[in-house]
Amino acid sequence: MAVPFCLKQVLGILIDIESIVNKKGVDICSVLPAIHCFTGCDTVSAFVKRGKVGPVRLLEKHEEFLSTLAQLGEHPECSDQLLTEIKQFL
Repeated sequence: MAVPFCLKQVLGILIDIESIVNKKGVDICSVLPAIHCFTGCDTVSAFVKRGKVGPVRLLEKHEEFLSTLAQLGEHPECSDQLLTEIKQFL
């Protein structure tokens, strides 16, 4: 069964979320919130001049970081192992 994604309207532009998921894959899309946490919002970037596309491209090349980022938010504290893996991603 396909995951139901819909069109979302942002600033008058319709974004076909399903086509993004089909192109990037469910695994990468599921960790986008974690990537957003690291890269910051549009006005306050935690990684100035690195952007948001770079981390996504890094994940596409190094899928071993998917499980690392998927663990973020599961527990109130990060284990030493998780912090080590996150530092490798950065």
